Amino acid sequence: MQYDTIAAISTPAGSGGIGIVRISGADSLTILSRLFRAGRAVEDIASHTITYGTIVHNGRPIDEVLVSVMRAPRTYTREDVVEINCHGGILPISQVLRAVLECGARHAEPGEFTKRAFLNGRIGLSQAEAVIDVINARTSMALSVAGSQLRGSLARRLESVSDELVEMLARIEVSIDYPEHDEAEVNLRHISSASAKLADSLRELADSFESGRNLREGVRTLILGRPNVGKSSLLNHLLQHDRAIVTDIPGTTRDLLSENVNIGGVPLVVTDTAGYRQTNDPIERIGVDRSLEQLPAAQLVLLMLDGSRDFSPEDKELIARTSGKPLIVIINKADLTSCFDDSLLITFCAGLAPAAVIRVSLKTGQGMDALHKQIFDMFNMGEIDADNAVIITNLRHEQALRAAISSLENASAACDNGLPEDIAAIELMSAASSIGEITGRTLSEDIVDRIFSEFCLGK
Repeated sequence: MQYDTIAAISTPAGSGGIGIVRISGADSLTILSRLFRAGRAVEDIASHTITYGTIVHNGRPIDEVLVSVMRAPRTYTREDVVEINCHGGILPISQVLRAVLECGARHAEPGEFTKRAFLNGRIGLSQAEAVIDVINARTSMALSVAGSQLRGSLARRLESVSDELVEMLARIEVSIDYPEHDEAEVNLRHISSASAKLADSLRELADSFESGRNLREGVRTLILGRPNVGKSSLLNHLLQHDRAIVTDIPGTTRDLLSENVNIGGVPLVVTDTAGYRQTNDPIERIGVDRSLEQLPAAQLVLLMLDGSRDFSPEDKELIARTSGKPLIVIINKADLTSCFDDSLLITFCAGLAPAAVIRVSLKTGQGMDALHKQIFDMFNMGEIDADNAVIITNLRHEQALRAAISSLENASAACDNGLPEDIAAIELMSAASSIGEITGRTLSEDIVDRIFSEFCLGK
């Protein structure tokens, strides 16, 4: 199946100005020649050019198209590639794809074009995985980080590590094969020092994962508070458009409402929740319970209090429930006369240490800049040089790096404790295998298939 000619629609589902059917494989041009009428033969079309013509199948014209012909190996997959640009309606693009399949292509599996780019050696596995990050990037900073990985920044850094591991293993091999020419103690000191340095370098990389994951997936953010404190208004303000219903009636929000928000390059997945209170309404009660169920997974809690009302038992209960979570306390309605005793809040929060207590007015916008800055600073995005830094965004990569670090630490300890050099060699080979799980050198076929199955069709 790896060498079949494959085809798929590479543009989003639905109607649009243009739709693209992509074909890749040895029979791409043959299939095109059976369908494309342009006044000249397909074999006469120069590579990397666009040609106007008509797709005709079974004697019936389907659509006027522009066809891009790209001959191997200078293509995305390193195979012959054809892209048919037709009108983006559901019917014309589906009929063009059906004609291509009936003329000999197989429907591509999710991510199969990028998988072939990897298998054919055009890109490494970490670069292939970065493709999906580029597609799904939610902020310009996330796009820069994904673009850096796509250009090979992570792959180059890990190839350097692999080269050092090979050098150390070669040194050990020579020492074992020719012990009379080797100073064992000097060799062990070198292996120990080099292993420790590599472990430190990889640890720095692995430690970037939290920031990287936040960029890739978004910070899971929960807005909590009593009814009518302004939770839905906060969501609307962060989105800069009205998404949640806002009324003076307590209990308007009864179900969870989640949206993606960009705060200065920090992507948040913000969830508005039902107002926390004791209620006899069974539907509202379910909403309150669902809100609290989100707390364990939350990476940031925005706890809203009403500055025009007293600090209540419900406020205290909510604050207590957020113990151990990154917390920003937002005191809303700063434009009204304050009835809120800050000293009670400070005393009650003494053991919880919220990141900040910020007074805002969602009616006037007062304090919102301070809230944005606090969120940005909490997640260290100001420290990321997105264009130049190598940042881990993938949990699979982080786990492989941690395994490599552990193996390198074991190798260093083995040398320090005077154990035979082949013990250190086993640990170094294990570290190299873990690195290979990221670059693609040591992955099994089923794991590769699983990685690419997460891609969309046509990519």
